[in-house]
Order: sequence, then C-alpha cells, then structure tokens
Amino acid sequence: MSVPPYPTVIRSEAILTISFAERSASDRAVEMPIVLDLDFNDDPIAIELINILLYGGRHLLDALDLRALADSPQLRFTYDFACDASSIRLQSGRSWKQRTGKGNLMVNKEGHLVSLQIQLQ
Repeated sequence: MSVPPYPTVIRSEAILTISFAERSASDRAVEMPIVLDLDFNDDPIAIELINILLYGGRHLLDALDLRALADSPQLRFTYDFACDASSIRLQSGRSWKQRTGKGNLMVNKEGHLVSLQIQLQ
C-alpha cells in the first residue's frame, strides 16, 4: 500500500479533513474554535485558527515543514508566531463571508498535528 503525499484535503458534504501525517488509534482530538472564509457559493476557501498552540500544545507544529507548507501549491498553511495564529488557504479566490465554527485538531502521542477536521454543516 502506498502512503499518500501530505498534506491531503478530503471533503464530503459535512466534513473537511486536512491531513498532515498518517492517523493512528492513539491520536486524540482537541476541539478549538475556527473561522471559515467562504466564497460566493458558500464553499470554504480558507480556515483561520487563532491560538492554535494554546489549544493543541506547544509541540503541535514541530513535525511540519512550515516553510514548505507556506509555499505549497496544494494548500497554503501559514503560522504567525507573534500572535499564535494560523491560516490554511485551500484555494484562491475572494472571501465573501465568514462563519465561525469548531474544528478538531487530531494530535498524536508526541503532541504533533496529524490532521484537522472541520464540520461544514
């Protein structure tokens, strides 16, 4: 079985999942508030995560290559250390509105981010 290249984005009608590593049975979910940036069709184009390390823990981003993710053609993940905020751009386009919601950070036993799951409905 081949391992998918990360990050991956999978969207169903109800859930958006962004994976950064393979999941395991020992991963734990950490709920945090998020802001979805939506296009004119109400499709998510970006996700804002404020205080991501406060919720996920100080080692949450340690296993991620933040420089590569900031320049990724698939999605753009940026992190601002000064204000502990992240933005994940899923596609280009203009945000016509925003909606608050809750996301689940899936964290492995080392405290690293494995995936982010967002309820869309």
